Amino acid sequence: MANLIVVCGPQAVGKMTVAESLRDKLRYNMMMNHDSIEMSDRIFGFDTPAQRE
Repeated sequence: MANLIVVCGPQAVGKMTVAESLRDKLRYNMMMNHDSIEMSDRIFGFDTPAQRE
């Protein structure tokens, strides 16, 4: 079973720094929300009805 760690919080508080540190120490893969948004941009086009759905 895979482990999942979610890091969330307000802008500019160090979420990426914490996530990168956890990734390195635990040898996990890291996926940022930008990864999924950029993938859907390529598939559906940016800010289209299909992407919003």
